[in-house]
Amino acid sequence: MIRQATYSHIKIPVKGLLSLGIVAGLFYIIHKEVRSLSDISIDPIFLTKDHVINHVHFLVFCLGLLIANVYCEAIKWKMATQYFIQQSITKSIRAVLFGNTLGFVTPSKVGEYAGRLLHTTKQKSLKGLLANLYCSLSQNIVNILVGLLAFGLNPNFNSLVNRYLTSSFFTLGIVFTLILVLVYFNLEVVIEKASKVEILKKRLDALGFEQFDEAIDRQTLTQMLAWSFLRYVVYAAQYILVCHYFDFDTSLLNMLSGVSFIFLIQSALILPPVLGLLARGEIAIVVWSLFAISTDQILLSTFSLWIINILVPAVIGLIVLLVPVDEKKTSSEIS
Repeated sequence: MIRQATYSHIKIPVKGLLSLGIVAGLFYIIHKEVRSLSDISIDPIFLTKDHVINHVHFLVFCLGLLIANVYCEAIKWKMATQYFIQQSITKSIRAVLFGNTLGFVTPSKVGEYAGRLLHTTKQKSLKGLLANLYCSLSQNIVNILVGLLAFGLNPNFNSLVNRYLTSSFFTLGIVFTLILVLVYFNLEVVIEKASKVEILKKRLDALGFEQFDEAIDRQTLTQMLAWSFLRYVVYAAQYILVCHYFDFDTSLLNMLSGVSFIFLIQSALILPPVLGLLARGEIAIVVWSLFAISTDQILLSTFSLWIINILVPAVIGLIVLLVPVDEKKTSSEIS
C-alpha cells in the first residue's frame, strides 16, 4: 500500500518557532565566527580591484560547485531512502539543505539528522535514521581513505611526527577504514550482534531496532560510495579554487595532499558548527604551514570556504523551510 507522506506531525506554530530559533542561531553563530576572525590583518592585495577582477572567477566556480556538492549528497539520500519512501530528487535536495540548516545551529551537527528526518514520517523515522547513518559512513570511508593515502605518500607530513609514528598512524588508519567498510556493508549484522549484548539490547529495543529487517543491497551501497567519492572530488575542487584565489604558492599536488589531510582530520574530529570555523582554521594552519603558506591566507581561505559550503546551504535550507511545497507531487511512502 502506498500512502502520501505529509508534514502533518509538524504543526504551524511549531514550524514558526523553529524558524525563529534557527534565525536567531544563524545570527549568533555568524556574529561569533566573524568576531573570532577580528584579529586577522587582511592583506590589502586581496581587496584590490586588479586582484578581485583577475581572481573572482575562482570564487564564482567554487560557488557554482556548491550545486554539485549538494546534488551528490541528495542522490545518496535518495538512494538510501528508496526502500521505504519514494521521493523526487527535488525533495531529496530539500531534505539535505534543511539538514544543513539544523546541523548548523545544533551541537555536533546532530540537527542534520533531525532535519532530514522531518522529510519522512514518524513511522519511518528509524529507517530514516539508518539511511542517515549509511550516508555518513559512506562519506567518512572516502574521506579517511583518501586522506590516509595523502598523508602516507606526501613526505611533507613526516615533519608533524617521527617516521615510526607516521607509519603507525597510517597502518592503524587503514585498519580502522577496513573496519568501517565491513560495518558499512554489514550494518544489519552489526545491529543484530549488538542487540544480543544486554547493555545495548534495551537501548536498541527502545529505539525500535528490533524491527530492523531491511538492509540496503550491496550494489546500492557501492553506488553510494561512488557518489561519496564524486562529492569528495567536488569539495576538494572547491577548496583548491579558494586556494588559488588567495594565491597559495605551492604545487597542485601539495594542494591536493593538504586538502585531503585536512578532510581526514575534520572527519575524525566531527566538528560542531559553533566551533567549526575556529577549529578548521587551527587545523588548516597546522597543515598549510608545512607548505610555507601565510596564516592570513590560510584563515581567509578557511573562512571563505566556510561561508560557501556551510553558511550558504544553511541559509538556503532556512528558505526551504519557509517556502511551502506540494508534498503530494514529490513523495510517497512505501509500507
